[in-house]
Amino acid sequence: MKIKSITNDKKVTMEDINAFCEEKKVEFPGDYVKFLLKTNGGEPEKTLFKWFDADNCICDGEVSNFIPLKYFKYDLYYHLDMYKGRIPRELLPIAEDGLGNLICICVEGEYQGNIYFWHHEFELDRIAFPVEHGDSFKIFLKKLRKQRIRKSEYEKELEFIDKLAENGTFSAIVNYLETAPEPRKYDIADALIRKNKIKKLGKFLDKYGFQEGIMYAAALENNTQVLQLFVEKGYFEKYKNNEEALIGAVQFNKHDAIEFLINHGVDIYEEDNRGKIAADHGFERGDEKT
Repeated sequence: MKIKSITNDKKVTMEDINAFCEEKKVEFPGDYVKFLLKTNGGEPEKTLFKWFDADNCICDGEVSNFIPLKYFKYDLYYHLDMYKGRIPRELLPIAEDGLGNLICICVEGEYQGNIYFWHHEFELDRIAFPVEHGDSFKIFLKKLRKQRIRKSEYEKELEFIDKLAENGTFSAIVNYLETAPEPRKYDIADALIRKNKIKKLGKFLDKYGFQEGIMYAAALENNTQVLQLFVEKGYFEKYKNNEEALIGAVQFNKHDAIEFLINHGVDIYEEDNRGKIAADHGFERGDEKT
């Protein structure tokens, strides 16, 4: 099955896997190890599966993406720390469904290697639900089914936003946002950054202000023009150490953004959720320039 990379095709090694397992005191099943070595997570071509609720009723599930071991902001380290004490201790989150729920693999006990579905609405019950064809990761992966609907409404809306950012007037953007839900402000800003629409982005910032996450987005685009715009608008100093922009730039080898961020006073000792600074990530990647 095709797996689309979400780490710029950055792979992991057996040493990376062993380091994770030693630090987190877990043991990965062999089929999951092979998967990580081959893909380091990503978005699968086939996404659909079934799971069984507490009444043994069959429910539909979908894999949004398999979680990368590393080289991604929300990697396995992040998820294991984030969900510690929230999911059963014998489970390791390996994928997300995009709705706040997790696909997990059992890493200890009688059912080691089995796949489970953890639903956030049952968090207080400390339970997870069995999955059809969940006897092993290899079988689960093989039995995933292809999505039959063409595109979700949100995907269609994102395509519209991209076109609006590329070709629409700023007035058209304002008209759209008058009735759009609040999160679409970030989507518009992100699209303007990706399309390098500096003038429109400047007008957007004047009208709607800074949106959480867009400095990180600009760093990943290696877009120093946008970062300079944040400086000119007075947002850079306020938000420069709140978004892990430098860490993201290092992880994805964005040297222009790295140089800009450091020259403009970003804290090089800012830590991510794993307690690592940007230089640690550069060292892990073997990036001598960083």
